[in-house]
Formats: sequence, structure tokens, C-alpha cells
Amino acid sequence: MMQNKTSLRGILLLSLASLFWGFAFVAQKKVVEVGMAPFGCNLLRFAIGALILLPLIMGADKFRKSQRTLFSRKSGRFSIDISKRELKGGVLCGCFLFFATTLQQYGLDIGTEAGKSAFLTVMYIVMVPVLRFFAGKRAGWHVWTSVLVSLFGVWMLSVGDFSGNRMQVGAGDLLTLLCALAFSFHILAVDRSAGGVDGLRLAFVQFATVAVLCSPTALLVESLTWQQIAAGALPILYLGVFSCGGAYTLQILGQQQCGPVLASLIICLESVIAAFGGWWLLGEQMSRLELIGCFAILLAVAFAQLPLQNPRLKSDKTPPKT
Repeated sequence: MMQNKTSLRGILLLSLASLFWGFAFVAQKKVVEVGMAPFGCNLLRFAIGALILLPLIMGADKFRKSQRTLFSRKSGRFSIDISKRELKGGVLCGCFLFFATTLQQYGLDIGTEAGKSAFLTVMYIVMVPVLRFFAGKRAGWHVWTSVLVSLFGVWMLSVGDFSGNRMQVGAGDLLTLLCALAFSFHILAVDRSAGGVDGLRLAFVQFATVAVLCSPTALLVESLTWQQIAAGALPILYLGVFSCGGAYTLQILGQQQCGPVLASLIICLESVIAAFGGWWLLGEQMSRLELIGCFAILLAVAFAQLPLQNPRLKSDKTPPKT
């Protein structure tokens, strides 16, 4: 049975998640400033995020004895059971999350501002229904309108002004747009994998997958050092504890009490918070054209989430009252 009930608690949890994610862009920029490379940053943040989830998983109710598990380890009070479905789904989601966060961090590393990165990243909410259309799912006229408006917003946000050589999308902006595309595939992977599984265990596996995929490059190519870890300790701890472990958990709990449309709109606030954080903590400034671009993207994202339907697609059946 579908639930349409929206609770104040769910709204508050999602708003807190957006707050954590918004300031995460500032923390990521701080990591860049101390000289830590992208793979090293993501290795540490997702390893911490996975560890943060362990106490929550251990405190949760055990799976039913009849459920088939692929991994089980018990020693004293420690107990974690991950099913084969959770393992497969978590690895799939983790692979897309790895590409998305790596592209995002590289975009910040080569010059994209924190606020701009957030607004470009939030484009994934418009990209998801477009990808579903190419997979055979119908998209309404409002989705295609949102795509056009968002493209205008991206151009305005990337150009910034009409002087010099700014009349083009920068390399960092392009990487961030590719990051948004990767996040779109990640959302579709989560949608496919999350049904009938424990959300915390799924998140744990995907975090661990990202950390494992980042390890070779971070340790062998980038040569992650203790000096870098010490210099970026505070932003890395924020990213691991609040952005990964905390915000993703709050999202799961919040979406259980809010519909997907409202949840998406609340989560979009992360871009506004990131722009504010970039101005407040990093001294970043936006031109008038960039602000127009931000507004256009927010408008497109909100419009794309409206539950508009084609009357010809509506069912003639009246849903039973509950």
C-alpha cells in the first residue's frame, strides 16, 4: 500500500541531510587547498563513512534466520550479516558513486567553485527522468522544458560574464556535469537495488566499494601521506562523518516519511547551502549571470519534479479507499 503521509520529522531529517551535503562542497574545496589529491580524499571519506555505519548496523534487528547470507561473521557482540543481494547491489551502486565523486572532486581540484559545483551536480535530478525516457519510460512535456531551462542555467553559470574568454564551459564545469550524469546512474542503480534490502547495509557496501576502488590510485599513484591527512583532518572528518555516514542515513530515514517529489525538492537545497557556504567560508563571489544560472537550475529541478500527468495515461479505475 502506498503512503502519502508527509511528516514534519521527515522534512526535518531531509533538511538536515541537505545542510550536511551543502557544506560538504566547502569541505571538499578545503581538502583541495591543503594539497590532498582526489582519490586520497575519497578513500578517507568513504572509509570513515563505512565505519560510521557499523554501530548502526550492529544495533539494528537481525535478519530473519531463513534469509540467505553471503557473508557472516560473529564474535561476541559483533554481528554483521550481508545478503548476496545487498552485496551485489551495494557494489553496483558503489561503482557509480565512485565515478561520480571522483569526477566531482577533480572538478573542484582544477578550479570549479564550491557553490557552482553544487548547482551543476544537482542537474542529476533533471537527468534521471531523461535517462528513464531512453530506457522506455515516458517523460512529460514538463521534463523536456526543465531540460532546456537547466541547459540555459548551466551555460549562464559556466560563462559567468561576457568578458574575455569566459564564453565557454571550463574543464572543471564539464567534469562536474559528467559527475551529475554519473549520479543519475547511481540513483537508478539505488532504485533498482534498494527494494527489499536493508538500507544501512546497502550503504555500507557501497561506501566500502568506493574506498576499495580509490585505494590503489590513492596509495600508489598519488602517494597519500600522513602529512596530507593531518593537514586535511577536519574537512575529511566532516566529509566522512556528516556527509557520508550521517547525511545518507538521514536521507533513508527521511524518505520513509516523505514522498519522492518533496524529498527531491528538499535535497536540492544543498546547492543553495553550498553557494552560501562558499561565500561565507571561502570568500567565493558570483556574478549576476551566475546567480541567474543558479536560479534557472533550481527552477528547472523543481519543475521536473512536479507530478504532472498526461490525462490520456490516467487509469479509469478508481483506487480503493484505505
